[in-house]
This record gives sequence, C-alpha cells and structure tokens, in this order.
Amino acid sequence: MQSFNQPHSHLVSIIIPIYNVAPYLSECIQSVLTQSYENLDIILVDDGSSDESLEIALEFAKKDKRIFVISKPNGGLSSARNTGMEFIKGSALREFFDSCHTEALAEVSHIQSLSQTHSFAKTYKSLSTQEVQSHFKKIQPNFIKSDLERINDFITQELPKDALIHFIDSDDYIEPRCIEICVKNLREKDLDIFVHNWSDFDEETKTLSKGTYMGKLKKNSYESGLELLSHNKIYNFFFSPQGLFRASILNHYALRYTEGIYHEDHDFGTLLFALAKRSAYSDEALYVYRKRAGSIMNAKSAMPTKLPSFLEPLRKDFESYKEMRAYFKAYCFVVVGFRLWEFYEAISALEKSLENQGADFAHFKQLRQRAESTSLASRGFCSGLCKEYEGFFGNITLGYVMKVFKIPLDKDPMGLKAMLKQIRFKKPLVWWHFIKDLHRQPKKLLHIANMRYFGR
Repeated sequence: MQSFNQPHSHLVSIIIPIYNVAPYLSECIQSVLTQSYENLDIILVDDGSSDESLEIALEFAKKDKRIFVISKPNGGLSSARNTGMEFIKGSALREFFDSCHTEALAEVSHIQSLSQTHSFAKTYKSLSTQEVQSHFKKIQPNFIKSDLERINDFITQELPKDALIHFIDSDDYIEPRCIEICVKNLREKDLDIFVHNWSDFDEETKTLSKGTYMGKLKKNSYESGLELLSHNKIYNFFFSPQGLFRASILNHYALRYTEGIYHEDHDFGTLLFALAKRSAYSDEALYVYRKRAGSIMNAKSAMPTKLPSFLEPLRKDFESYKEMRAYFKAYCFVVVGFRLWEFYEAISALEKSLENQGADFAHFKQLRQRAESTSLASRGFCSGLCKEYEGFFGNITLGYVMKVFKIPLDKDPMGLKAMLKQIRFKKPLVWWHFIKDLHRQPKKLLHIANMRYFGR
C-alpha cells in the first residue's frame, strides 16, 4: 500500500455529482473548501442541471483552482459519479486536458481504455486524441464540456494507484475535519477503506441527529472489507459518501457504478468492500445528510410530465406511475443482485482456473495476481476459499432478488425474467428465502408464480 510521509502530502479527490441543487450547492462546496486538510482535487460534475447549479459551480471554480468542473447531459447520479472518477487528477484523461501547451498535447497520440467495466479481464482499446476531443471540449483551464451521457460507454481507465476518493452528494455537506480524519486513519492503520458515520439534517425541522450507518460492529477494523460485511451479517449494504477509499481497489475489477438504476450504491459498495483489504469504521459523524422531499422514487402522484431519461421508455408500458415505479424498483434490486452474483461467479471461475491451469506457469501467475488482489484472497488464494463466502453472496443476492415477488411480471419491458434465469440458485434455497421473507411481510410477497422464472 502507498505510504504517507507528511500529514497533508497525499492528494484527495472529492467527487461531487450535481443536479438541480442550486439552493444547497454553495453550502456543500464551501464545506469542502474550508476543510482542515487542504491538498484536494475537487471535481464538480453537473449532470445537465436546468437551474443555476452549473453557474454556481463555475463561480467557485473561478476563485479556487483546486476545483475542476465538468458539464454533461443528464444521465443520472451513477453516470455523474463515473464521469468524476475518469477525471480524477493523475488519470490520463485529466492529464491530457490539464496540459496547457500545444506542444505537450501533440506528444499524446492516444489514451488507453479498458474494454469493459465489472470484469477481471484486462483487455484494452486505444482511443485517439481526436476521438477524445470529439466528446470533450475544454472551455476554460478547469472547465470541460462533454456530450457523453454515459462516459464508460466510451472510456474506462485504470485509475492512478496512489489516488484517494471521497464522494459527496451536492445537497449534503461534510464536517470541517472530515478529510483530515479520513486520511489520518488510512495512513496510520494502513487501510484500503475508512468508513465514518453521518448525521441526519431534517430540512423541515432544521434539526440534526446522529445516524446509524453500520450499527454496532463486532470490532472496528478488519483484514478485509468482505470480512467486515460477512462477520457482521450486513446483507443490505450501500456505500458512496460514507468514507475515503483507495482508487486502486477499482482497478482490480474495473469497478464503476451501475448506470440506469436507483440503489446503485448497493452493488458498488458491496463490490468495493469485496475487493478491498484492510478496512475500518468509526462511529464519528463526519458527513451531514440532508433529508428533503422531492425524490422521484418517493413521489406518490400520477405519471409525472418529466421523467429521468432511463425511466422515460417505460411510460408507454404502464398506465400509472405507481405501477411503473414498483416494477422499476424491483428491476433495480434484481440488477443489484445480478451484479453481486456475477462477481462471485467471476471469482469462482478464477479459482477453478488456478486449479486447472497450474501447469501453465505464466497463466497461473497472472491469475494468481488477479485473484490475490481481492479481499476474498486476503489470506491467500487457495482451494475452497470461495466456499467460505458462498453463503454470504447467496444471502445478499437473494435478499435483493426477493423483491421480484412483490410485483406481477405480465409486463416486463426491461427483461426481468431473462435476468432471473441467469442467477442460478438451487430451487430449495430460493424457496427457503421466500418463506423466510413471507413470514416477515406476508402482505407484500403476493406473486409466488414468479418462482418459475428462476434458473435451475
């Protein structure tokens, strides 16, 4: 792991996705600018706001050169966070646009990109600088305009190994020593991830109360992120702005946020921890989460006139917004479950390859390096280790997939049935989870007929 010589020597990238938060944005940005830890790379990603959010971001960028602004078409929270990650300082894409002189730009002929996200396979494609410039326009030294709704359809980079990342949502803010405390813990405990608690700020009552992010853990630090989750039986996990992590973790699996869904921080958070080694948690509330009305998923009204871009295609398939919302929510959770099971299957495949390809030394060495990069192998990648966590991945995956029993699937425009067939569980295990959930919420799991869509 990267060592830290000086308390403020290490650059921390703060990524703030922005969408129509003009009333709250200044407070958010100001809380970052006034951090006791000053060595910051502040990335503001405007996701096609229709209010004054972009103008506010650009005003701050004029006053503080640590701020880098990207404007892009609306693609949702995940797409904005993913865009921010591709532009962290030290990445090839950021270095290309940070080059102020034509001579420096001329020396760069291409930028390397991974071919896909969510994969241990390391296959690359080469993007010419002309291709890059066709999608990104440098308006000012620290302001880029992009025409890409989903950046990873175009480029996914291996991020700088020494980079640190902390997300902040643009209607929230952080306490003055948040980043200093995060870096201090990462440095002193040699961590991959440091997680902190939050406070809830009620917008209506203007009151602040301490949250309970992880509850009571058996201990505060663990040899791997997966150990933290599994030993504390945390099956409904999410992570975005709740801590600081090393960007190098993402490189093991080309991990990014899943786009086009809500609850995207569930699969991202779980996979981030599965890939991480030493992890620790502090109950100290360093982040302030603002509770406010207006979420599209909380709306109870009739079909809205304007929907997020990834919901708009569903309008023709559902008569009521309530029906559409229920279907899409189930879809999101099944996608989360699918991502988690897909990861476990990839880990299992790596283990089998290690067993079957031992004679091929070069191939064996490459597989071992990839396998040992994950927390599943934090104590050494050996036969049977995957089975130690098979129950955990089964429980967490089925916990999300059970949501499909809350809705009928006579209308299935997004292919839920096909996805369920790919998540192959033994039917007795699915039945066991169904009966367990049915006991807890008998009035909600009404569509038992959906059992027929599960594979094997």
